[in-house]
Amino acid sequence: MRGITSGRWSSYLQLWLLVICIQNITTSSAGKRSLYRFTDASDVEVLARELEFKSADIWKVNRHKREIDFIANPDVARSSLEQNGGELRVLVADLDALIREERAGIHSYRSKRSTSPELDFTKFPSFEELEDYLHHIAEKHSQFVKLESHGYTHENRSLYLLKIGQINSRIEKKAMFLDAGIHAREWASVSSMAFIVSRLVDLFSDPQKMLNDVRSQVNYYIMPLANPDGYEYTRSTDRLWRKNRAPPPENSTCYGVDLNRNWNVSGYGVGASDDPCSQIYKGSEPDSEPEVITAKKLISSFSDIRHYLGFHSYGSYVLTPFGYTKKLPEDNIRLLKVGHAMREAIYAVNSRNYSVGSPAHIFYVAGGASDDYSKLSGIPTSMTIELPEVDGTGFILPSESIIDIGKEAWASLEPAAAQIVEYEDYEVQSSICVGKN
Repeated sequence: MRGITSGRWSSYLQLWLLVICIQNITTSSAGKRSLYRFTDASDVEVLARELEFKSADIWKVNRHKREIDFIANPDVARSSLEQNGGELRVLVADLDALIREERAGIHSYRSKRSTSPELDFTKFPSFEELEDYLHHIAEKHSQFVKLESHGYTHENRSLYLLKIGQINSRIEKKAMFLDAGIHAREWASVSSMAFIVSRLVDLFSDPQKMLNDVRSQVNYYIMPLANPDGYEYTRSTDRLWRKNRAPPPENSTCYGVDLNRNWNVSGYGVGASDDPCSQIYKGSEPDSEPEVITAKKLISSFSDIRHYLGFHSYGSYVLTPFGYTKKLPEDNIRLLKVGHAMREAIYAVNSRNYSVGSPAHIFYVAGGASDDYSKLSGIPTSMTIELPEVDGTGFILPSESIIDIGKEAWASLEPAAAQIVEYEDYEVQSSICVGKN
């Protein structure tokens, strides 16, 4: 009898919790956009695809934690909870109110901003402010900084490449290629890259610092903002926009292509959408976008690149290859060693734990990305860092956290540079994979 009673109470408790969750969804989301977190789902990857099919906007997936962050209307959230079980909570009840608050801060800053070209790292820069800063440091530090424009976006914004290091020296050095802001709404990646640039300028300005910092033994090719059109659109119109601003294809009214699903590389189209209205639309064909064409041309044109590192947000991950397959590169052990060293360096800054592994194992399989292209094109080490969220607000990062997260991004470069110096002559292993599912 006791066992039957206990079982009944357990069933009643589960039903009661489900009812409470559904009530919370309805109450918090009536007429508003809300950010939800699903945990303990039976199959996170299947649930993510189901939510995308129902037009939910997936923000983060973590298979290890069985966790998904997403935006959807209350009916979708409710039905997913009923069908999949698990737990569902509201992270941000009124997302638009949070966005309005963020935008008010931007307008207030604009009215007070000085004419100085230096960046204020307590605020997220506009494209124009970032552009002014890049020209400023290139003019002021021409002995080790060079700024180049390599083509234009659909809306005629320059796609910049910044070179930092001993660029005019006859001493040959290996290099890193860095980029940020491929996805428009990931503001933390852009501010963190600007922070990295400022630290590199400071480092190469001081011979004494250079003697004691392994990061000075490497040259840097940097795309500080790989999707300027989309980024500016998030500042002016739709804060949660992910894609670029490509004009709609024929028979559609929807703008934009997901630039990290558009690279012509193995797995193009996997984990992406054919629907131009989707946030993960892969484009009409691979390499269709000027931002991708430019980045690809740059990565392929420098024979001294030994490490590609892309900055995204959010999630607190150091990601190793691959995204398009669950198979792993033959040098996976070495890559994981580098990734764990980067994680330890990041942890030393703010005691924040990052997970290390491949996107296909941590998230889901998705192709057409820059890091897969870089590895398969012959760059020995190719990685992506997903910067963290703060206070459960996802992409809407509090401005007071910009510097802290910038410091984490900066710290990750030290072990990355060290492995370039240490493994300068190792054999490139890129396209051979071992079957590990």
